[in-house]
Amino acid sequence: MSYYKQHARKIDTEKDLQRESVGILRQCGFAVCITSNGKKTSNSKGTPDTFVFIPGRKRWFALEFKTEEGELSKEQQMLFDMGATVVIRSVEDTHQFIKSFA
Repeated sequence: MSYYKQHARKIDTEKDLQRESVGILRQCGFAVCITSNGKKTSNSKGTPDTFVFIPGRKRWFALEFKTEEGELSKEQQMLFDMGATVVIRSVEDTHQFIKSFA
């Protein structure tokens, strides 16, 4: 069993998933800009929860955190379909995202 599965906290909400994933991303050297903390904002509809900047590269990704049952809004789905957003549904997804840059 992997370290993160042994030490994983229970993830019940999108906010929990975001908090856990952001911590992992920062530990791995990614710069993270959070646009949503679970509260209503004045951001445009569909604005991703988080922007992640890849260390040592001039690239960034928009991340949308959803539980396994969580659904994308119409605006979020449009951004996903355009390839503008990566949907993270578990801590495992976060680790797979990180591994894709190794």
